[in-house]
Amino acid sequence: MTWSASVIHSEKIDGFVNVTVQYTEGVNTVIEVYKSFKPDIDWIPKTVRDKIERLDAVSLYTIADGSVTPADLTVIDIDKDLFRRRCHLLLVVKTMVDLGIVSADNAKLLALVNWIKNNFNEYFDTL
Repeated sequence: MTWSASVIHSEKIDGFVNVTVQYTEGVNTVIEVYKSFKPDIDWIPKTVRDKIERLDAVSLYTIADGSVTPADLTVIDIDKDLFRRRCHLLLVVKTMVDLGIVSADNAKLLALVNWIKNNFNEYFDTL
């Protein structure tokens, strides 16, 4: 069953609007108090929408008690990451060349360009 919401109390105190909302799905009840110093027409409807979305997701989740097998760790390909970082570095250095900060024939820049050229075909799709 899906969750529904009702405003059960609202008040204005010390420059704030306090709104108490009760959520229920027939069996369980959750009460939330929301506070705003600058409420607008969509404040409570959007807040209720987001909360109901979370409550519905939590209601559908099940997990058995007992031991848990950890998920496999994602292995990061350091070569792909290095290619991306060096391409980004080349963009930064190109700006420096355009501004006259670095010479276009700088040895480090030429080495960076050659490294990217040598690895371009293998890692281009990772950009």
